Amino acid sequence: MSAALSKAAPESRHPTAFVDRIVRNAWYVSAFRSEVGQALLPRKILGQPIVMYRTAAGRLVAMRDSCPHRFMPLSRGRLYKDGVRCMYHGALYDETGKCIEVPSQHEIPAKCFVKTYPTAEVERWVWIWMGDPDKADPALIPDKKYLGMGTEGFRSVDIKHRVGQARYHLCNENLIDDTHVTFLHMGQFESGGRVHTPPETTQIDRWVRTRWFDPDEKISNYFKMEFDVDYDRAPRALVGHFCAPATHCVWIEVYDPKNPDKMPKTLRIAFCFTPESDTTTHMFVCESRNYRTENAEWDEFMRESFHMIQSQDLHAVEGIEYVMQNSHELPEEVSFRADASVLRARRLINEMLDKEAAP
Repeated sequence: MSAALSKAAPESRHPTAFVDRIVRNAWYVSAFRSEVGQALLPRKILGQPIVMYRTAAGRLVAMRDSCPHRFMPLSRGRLYKDGVRCMYHGALYDETGKCIEVPSQHEIPAKCFVKTYPTAEVERWVWIWMGDPDKADPALIPDKKYLGMGTEGFRSVDIKHRVGQARYHLCNENLIDDTHVTFLHMGQFESGGRVHTPPETTQIDRWVRTRWFDPDEKISNYFKMEFDVDYDRAPRALVGHFCAPATHCVWIEVYDPKNPDKMPKTLRIAFCFTPESDTTTHMFVCESRNYRTENAEWDEFMRESFHMIQSQDLHAVEGIEYVMQNSHELPEEVSFRADASVLRARRLINEMLDKEAAP
């Protein structure tokens, strides 16, 4: 947004103003669980380089990726006895970040320690808390029943981690407002009726829920492949869950038109848009389905399919980011009636930001 807006005092901002700051007191996904082992994994989260690894006993460690001696990235060092040895001058830090050895001297300077961050593992994701550690309550992590991972009768598939060249809230809004589907995705998902039908929108605490249902939708060729169905028309539901500031789960349900009371074929797509920096975003995605649950080959089809769709969304949000970064000034933003759920999300996140900014 414009420089004037980004520097405005919190009390001067409208509750539904564009979100141009990052919430720090929140859980974000930092990695897939499968990514973190007994090797050093560097990653930048909320503008801070961190390094993650597991101890020999499997405990997860996340610490600042910088030796306080001369700021050498610790991720370029090596693991040693469940700690990290800096490969510049050999300082050794244990899993709590405490320096336990300086090879060139006996005494260890009092300020020689590395900051560590609270982490949690829930199903297939590693979560990290980059804000005030005293507020890192694991109960604030979105419930897995929404995310779909670990749900009985579902098979989950990790989608390849990507970094989008756009700020996290542009990614949020792209996913919350699905009226773009008709145009950006060129009829792959639906036949054009979605944009004319507003969803039901409700809110409970940090959750914004949108639901759209068509009792007799024309099923696109893409969805026929995606859901492994052969009928041309069927009832279909699209339910979106957004948990502020950056977690989403989209449920897509396709019902059998000959037996609408039968359990629908369901795809639950969990997202976390973790800020890498002010203008770049980690994208962590996991898809869970209740059909073809024993078919490993189908997993790869789902990954390739999602990669194509995600690339279309990135084309949009990265284009907007380019305009925002390269415009001397922007016109006043305009919202449509269909933006109701987006504006609810903005209000939630701005409330979190104002709370952080309060004395």
